[in-house]
Amino acid sequence: MEPVVPAQVLIADDSPTIRGFVKIALRGLAIELVEAEDGAQGLEKARASQCALALVDVQMPNLDGLGLLRALREDPREDLRKLPVLLLTAERGEDVKAQAEALGAAGFLMKPLQLAAVRAEVEKLLGGPA
Repeated sequence: MEPVVPAQVLIADDSPTIRGFVKIALRGLAIELVEAEDGAQGLEKARASQCALALVDVQMPNLDGLGLLRALREDPREDLRKLPVLLLTAERGEDVKAQAEALGAAGFLMKPLQLAAVRAEVEKLLGGPA
């Protein structure tokens, strides 16, 4: 039997607390978490890795979540253009949601995040329980 190769999952959020919460939510899954402290670093790390999924905060310094999503959709690499992006947001307005949907976001998780919801969405986007 071949060993399971962990899927790389990017978490781009300027809050160390949120990044730590996501680590806890995803504990035990066959994933390797790639952390970024802002959108610019998130884009850099996405380009330097083979991520299967990105969890991206909407409000971040240097490059916000929508800017990161837009940059991924315009990237020359097909895998980055098609990368599923799950947005994390505290914003309740329809404007952000409409922009994200137009850019092809895979979904939204509202803050405050719930452990079970984070895990369930990640498993769903990675193709089932990991």
